[in-house]
Amino acid sequence: MWYVKRIKPLHELLKSISIENYDNNKKNNQKIRKVFRYHYKTITGRLIPLYQYILPSGDKYNEILQAELPGPILFIALKKEGGEILENSIWKAEEIKDDLYRI
Repeated sequence: MWYVKRIKPLHELLKSISIENYDNNKKNNQKIRKVFRYHYKTITGRLIPLYQYILPSGDKYNEILQAELPGPILFIALKKEGGEILENSIWKAEEIKDDLYRI
């Protein structure tokens, strides 16, 4: 059984938070850590791992489910822990509909 997990390019999303901090961390070889957070149970019963990304600054961003299509195809956005959803990680309705028509 397969699944598709759609998330926009992670480093581009996190780079958009603070270009200056991102570039400094890259020069100092500081990496973004990816940590397992929990399993999401799809409508078909399949367990899909969702992760947390920890930036060198200590900020944490969690994968959250924005939409699920049959297949399953999951659309993932990022939310700052205790804060807002990262705006450019949100999938547009047209992008989701495009995948719906491919099923």
